[in-house]
Amino acid sequence: MERTVRHLDNDVQSIYGLLGALTAGVKKVQAAQLRQGSRLDQVEDRLTGVDGKLDTALDLLRRDRPTEG
Repeated sequence: MERTVRHLDNDVQSIYGLLGALTAGVKKVQAAQLRQGSRLDQVEDRLTGVDGKLDTALDLLRRDRPTEG
């Protein structure tokens, strides 16, 4: 009986060790996702600015184009 209890205690300790390692891994992934999300927000902001500049340039080109007729 005492041997079984020790064995179960070892199993429980092993499970806690695995859970700790899993938690550390999840935290690393979470941190990476937060960094990537922040970077994607920055890229989106830059693309929005470029899109606006492109629209302005196209409007100027259309406005300055001689009309046919």
